[in-house]
Amino acid sequence: MAPRYGLKWDEIELDEWLEAINAGNDDLIVDFCFPNKRIKEQYIDSVTARNEDEVRSLLRHFLIPTGEFGSDALNAEFAKRAFDNEPEMFGRLMAIEYYRRLVGADVLVEPTWQGLSWVLDLLPRWPMQALEVLEAYLLAHMMYLPDGRISGIADAQAVIRAMWIGNPASSGLKRDLLLQLGPVRFEHLVEALYHAMEFDTAITPPSRDGGDPA
Repeated sequence: MAPRYGLKWDEIELDEWLEAINAGNDDLIVDFCFPNKRIKEQYIDSVTARNEDEVRSLLRHFLIPTGEFGSDALNAEFAKRAFDNEPEMFGRLMAIEYYRRLVGADVLVEPTWQGLSWVLDLLPRWPMQALEVLEAYLLAHMMYLPDGRISGIADAQAVIRAMWIGNPASSGLKRDLLLQLGPVRFEHLVEALYHAMEFDTAITPPSRDGGDPA
């Protein structure tokens, strides 16, 4: 889950939060992921009873927009120092597409973050492919995404899975679904299983290692 964003978002109720993000009149609102675990669980439990347009609207908040993030300025400054003082390091950075977009290294200048809202066009027909796209995006960009946006992609995956996949009917489908979870989602599954067995559990902040235990 996302880190704590203050008491206001720990205490807010689901309907109140949904109304606030749909109104879009509070620049400080947590709208890029669920504000806390309780709200996430309530929404996931009720998602199949919700209107599909409403679910898509929420996913648009969670999916990465085309544009820039505040943390990009720090990475741009790092790239500038490398350009000025460490040409070998700068050369390594230019082998990474994120940094090439960040500094406008190519003739065709692209936004630093290429949007993910097109994933909605895979729904409802191809939900597993939508999950795979989001998992691949996470693996490629984990080192550079803000933590809240990492949580947002994870929350989008949870919503898609609950809304358009649900509970697989056969053991084969269950196995296939498990194998396609990816390291981040598998960590959340293990946490949920231990929580269901009444162990005290907590998801640690993302370390951006892709789930590698080393």
